[in-house]
Amino acid sequence: MSKTLVLLWLGTSATQVSHEPELESWSRARWVELVPPASDAPAGVRADEAVVTKIEAWLDQARVAASSLDDTTARERVADVERTLRRHPALPQAAWLLAEALHVEAALAARTAPTERAKLIARAVALEGRRAPAFGETEATASDAPPLVRATLGNARSSDQVYFDGARVEKRFDLIAGEHHVRVVRRERVVWAGWVSVERPGEVRIPMQAPVPCSLDDVDGVRLEQGGVVVPPGVLCRSWAVARPRAKGGIEIASCRGSSCGPLMPWKRHDGALYQGPPQPPPEPGFPAWATWALLGAGAAALTTGVLWQAGAFDDPKPGATRFEFYGPAKQQKLELSPSVRGRR
Repeated sequence: MSKTLVLLWLGTSATQVSHEPELESWSRARWVELVPPASDAPAGVRADEAVVTKIEAWLDQARVAASSLDDTTARERVADVERTLRRHPALPQAAWLLAEALHVEAALAARTAPTERAKLIARAVALEGRRAPAFGETEATASDAPPLVRATLGNARSSDQVYFDGARVEKRFDLIAGEHHVRVVRRERVVWAGWVSVERPGEVRIPMQAPVPCSLDDVDGVRLEQGGVVVPPGVLCRSWAVARPRAKGGIEIASCRGSSCGPLMPWKRHDGALYQGPPQPPPEPGFPAWATWALLGAGAAALTTGVLWQAGAFDDPKPGATRFEFYGPAKQQKLELSPSVRGRR
């Protein structure tokens, strides 16, 4: 084989095994070796439920300390929460936990630093939105609502699931200016999680790792639509193929380059096979066939000659018979008469 070609099989592993003869004959006809996709990029930090339990306990301690006027203990527990959340960004509820810690800290700042309280409330609102007013608080007016900014994902793939503050977003979305928690899920794995700041409208580029070329992460999102192959943009694999089982037997397979694939073509195990038999059938033992036909032809010619000889086809004209010879308009017609005819004249 001259080169390897990555194969994406759109079906179960059992159906791929049953169609190995078709895949092997297709690869032999093109002098390539079909290989499975490469290993995926490693996943990001895994979520640990034990960390969530610890954070919720710290939040309870901070609320009790704040209501008991133990500001020192309350601030220590809030600092523990924020520090732990930044070390474990893969937690899906990280934005809400941090927002709760910021609200506890804002309640502590209300007694000594009103300006700092407003900043803490703004950070919490950016993470979870504005809460309903508590008992004794005045309801916020429309003018107090934080402005929205339009953000665009710059380097996320179309097959990625991107979550800002626990809510899934599309290519373009609106959010409140400030710091936000982001998780990127690819094929049910967290490939990146962290915190980003969005202060003005524009493109948001997430510092996540690109997929391994020709891996399942790279070709994730490939689908069939109206009998054709639809590939999401950004595929890094330079040369690959996609195949599926065919209802009438055999397979359908298409060759691809990057994010472009050709049509699905039917293929069966004997298509493209090389002829391995002899160039002509071997001669049969016995009298050659050509000699038999030669003798038959010679016998037929001899029989025909005998019949014509007996019929007088080769004799001269009989005496007294009239024979005319014509030499064309340039010569005079010659008439030969038998001696008997000339005597009568």
